[in-house]
Amino acid sequence: MEKITLTKIANYLNLSNSFLCEVRKGKKRFSREKSLEISRKTGIPVETVLFARGDELYAKLAFAYQVQQQISEWRKETKK
Repeated sequence: MEKITLTKIANYLNLSNSFLCEVRKGKKRFSREKSLEISRKTGIPVETVLFARGDELYAKLAFAYQVQQQISEWRKETKK
């Protein structure tokens, strides 16, 4: 399995690396609109996206990215 990086997660969420880094450090938070968008894309409850901070939120985002990658791989394999 590929290494999960901040850049990959930022791209997946349509964020800049620097903004996601600031979120991870707990210095910034997502807007309500962006939290809703992330919630829809990842399945993470919007309340968690709004109120979780730092590494706790980053871990959830990384897990959601990993799940999405596994689903994509599975879909590719089933089409063969």
